[in-house]
Amino acid sequence: MVDKEGRVLRMPMMLDDQLDALKASKTNHKKVMTGTHTYDILSNPSYFDDFQYVPVMAGDGCGILREDIIKDDDEDEGNDYWVSDKVRVGLNLAFIT
Repeated sequence: MVDKEGRVLRMPMMLDDQLDALKASKTNHKKVMTGTHTYDILSNPSYFDDFQYVPVMAGDGCGILREDIIKDDDEDEGNDYWVSDKVRVGLNLAFIT
């Protein structure tokens, strides 16, 4: 539930100037996103850093591998890929039908 100030459960969802800009913006239905069939949030470096996701292509090609980059808190080194891959699985669950 959102109140007049754009707050959910009394928590601000955006800065006041962002809310004002959103309210002042005009909708143009002629501008639509084209040429993109999906949006992969994890291809944005800001997000994969926030989610602590290590992409499959990670590594430097000179001896540092993806499993060397992934750090988890258990002794089982065989599940290191899953530690990172479950982020992608979790984000894609909404699209599985």
